[in-house]
Amino acid sequence: MSISATAASLCTTDQPRTWKITTTNGITAHGYLPYWAEDDPSETGLDPESLHVTLVDVGHRSAFRGVTLTAFTPEGGARRAQEIESFHGEIACHPYSDSEAPDESVVPVVNVQVGPDCWVIGLEPVALAELAAKLRTHADYLEGDVLPRLVAAREDWAAHHCEDTQRS
Repeated sequence: MSISATAASLCTTDQPRTWKITTTNGITAHGYLPYWAEDDPSETGLDPESLHVTLVDVGHRSAFRGVTLTAFTPEGGARRAQEIESFHGEIACHPYSDSEAPDESVVPVVNVQVGPDCWVIGLEPVALAELAAKLRTHADYLEGDVLPRLVAAREDWAAHHCEDTQRS
């Protein structure tokens, strides 16, 4: 699997999109709006004193889906099963970021939510490929090692315990 792609193979239009922010006193800031960005940060009538903060907040994002898992999570002081989305995330870029945080990179990175309140952030292409390889390896381990051990453990349990004490 290749982790590189050319801009020509990904681009959906010949003309680059742009965004524009205009203040009430006529100051205009503009920039490239990536084809993959879901939102356009353009606005007019901005208070000039807010321009710096608004530019720092400009973020280009493209969400991607995860998998739905049934998990036990603390809710209202009791543990109960609920469906959560795991391994979803976004491609993100903050071109005017003044932060050193990896998820606010000035170049596109991937942020993956592993579970509630747990993110792997700031993944560049090589790091994302490494994460995918680790998940693939772990899935193979679960299927090839843990699953047969679970089946054997359940068979052993069923063979040595009476039926009225068994639950699925």
